[in-house]
Amino acid sequence: MAIDAVGFGDAGDAEALTFDNTTGGVGFTTSKTLINGVRASKAIFVLEAGQCRFTVDGTTVTTTVGHLIEIGDVVTIEGAHAVRLFKAIRTGATSGTAFVTYFR
Repeated sequence: MAIDAVGFGDAGDAEALTFDNTTGGVGFTTSKTLINGVRASKAIFVLEAGQCRFTVDGTTVTTTVGHLIEIGDVVTIEGAHAVRLFKAIRTGATSGTAFVTYFR
């Protein structure tokens, strides 16, 4: 369901992501968070594998810079700006995986 087709606070889209060792981190997929000009205002996921770090303010995430998340942690990113700037990277040899749901 397109994000612009749901009311404020409703789930609009979702995706499976892998947070690997890409320089600068992996962000949310723009086409999942921005549809017809309406940006998701919240994203929620559980880290299913691989310890990671993330940032939401434009700071470059690295294996030692950013908020540390462990397998099983529930992460909620709130605010359209934070959703747009979110980046995550794995800290070790195992890539992080998560299923992310986006809310309008």
